[in-house]
Amino acid sequence: MMVAKVTAAVSRGSSKRSKTVKLDIQYAQKKATLRREVKEEPTGEFVMHFRTISVIGGSDSDQKVLMLAEQVGEEIAKRNVALICGGLGGVMEAACRGAKRNNGLTIGILPTDSKEHANEFVDIVIPTGLGYARNFLVAKAGDAVIAMDGSAGTLSEIAIAWFSDRPIVSVTSSGGWAAKLAGTQLDGRRTDKVYSAKTPKEAVQLVFDVLDWQ
Repeated sequence: MMVAKVTAAVSRGSSKRSKTVKLDIQYAQKKATLRREVKEEPTGEFVMHFRTISVIGGSDSDQKVLMLAEQVGEEIAKRNVALICGGLGGVMEAACRGAKRNNGLTIGILPTDSKEHANEFVDIVIPTGLGYARNFLVAKAGDAVIAMDGSAGTLSEIAIAWFSDRPIVSVTSSGGWAAKLAGTQLDGRRTDKVYSAKTPKEAVQLVFDVLDWQ
């Protein structure tokens, strides 16, 4: 009888393998929910597909920029997109704070070895121990990049996103390298430019328009 029950359960599970299912991932403490599509690959492994935007910017930006970064995080979360950043302070922390205010998912890719270095608004902490080399991961992990303010580190992430064919949107009112490069070509080998947005809402909408997201 036990064998029959197990066989029946396996049979029922097998009949559902080819179907796309919806999972609600609920965080017990923060009650944050992200809807994801889960599909089963031919190998039998489940793969989760969800949209991501990397937010890059200064670690010591002023209050005006931090307010803009919070608004960017809020807009990303409202669109049910996961936010990726460098996981530390400044623009990174402010964007995560804004995203969490709207129950968004935040991912921090740290330059250090310790998870303890992440800001308090990061849900998924990825310590790399790579130092500035982690900028490659931050820029490449997102489907697109939104740049705010920033110095040399942000400049490197913009360049990495550029040669990785990631759409880059600069919030011009934030200043820094983001404002300097808005509307420009990074080199003469391509004709596309860094997109320019005046507001956080416009920046996120530009990402949706460029990637043809609905």
